[in-house]
Amino acid sequence: MRRFEEAIDAHTHARTLDQETGDTHREADAWNNLGSALLKVRRFEEAIEAFDRAIRGFQATDDRHGLAVARRNRDRVHRRPRWWAFWKR
Repeated sequence: MRRFEEAIDAHTHARTLDQETGDTHREADAWNNLGSALLKVRRFEEAIEAFDRAIRGFQATDDRHGLAVARRNRDRVHRRPRWWAFWKR
């Protein structure tokens, strides 16, 4: 099932809860997951912002693995528009 809009809502809600509780690491996870969902629906600029927020959160919590994943995901955004252009031909 591809219910990306529901995923966007769920990750946005999780991010808000994590912000309210001050859990920076879980908030970074939520930003990263939100970015992935936004990428799936081609909302590229919003996905970049979400991944940037995840990167800052993972840096703040010294999570090198999370940081690497968020950076890789952000790089995927820059490749994705070229993929879509190629496959539309």
